[in-house]
Amino acid sequence: KSAAKKLPFSSPVKIVINPFEGYASGYGIKNSKGVGYVIVGPHKEPSNDQVILHEYLHIIFADWFKSKKGRKFISSLLEGPLKNKWQLAKRPWYDKKEIIAEEYFLRVLTLPFLPKKLKPDFLKEQNSQGFKNLVVVSNWLSKNSTRPGLSLSRWD
Repeated sequence: KSAAKKLPFSSPVKIVINPFEGYASGYGIKNSKGVGYVIVGPHKEPSNDQVILHEYLHIIFADWFKSKKGRKFISSLLEGPLKNKWQLAKRPWYDKKEIIAEEYFLRVLTLPFLPKKLKPDFLKEQNSQGFKNLVVVSNWLSKNSTRPGLSLSRWD
């Protein structure tokens, strides 16, 4: 809910609960009408709400990642804090370094929306998945942004 108030959404987004997914994993879908869907399984832990936000962010940034600005940003990320480090998060479904860089970026964007008490567990979980440089990427983004917050003006 806090993300919906602070982030721009180019099209309506709906959250659909998937009762057959018990691991709180999620994925985004765009239909022909441009509506984004986030599908996530049932879960009992509030820390898993970050999965919904993460998939939500995929929908928001999908077109930007394909744009010239987005590609320039991802290249900067791979030449900067992820240089020779992106391989740690490689998975069959993350088959390109650019996809891993996008995943890093979206996971960093999740951090400000997590309650303070959940951040250490989130970082520990991401570390176990091979995303060991989230704090480094977050700091890099803060230093390389010309406006405070989540600005990406340097890549405009």
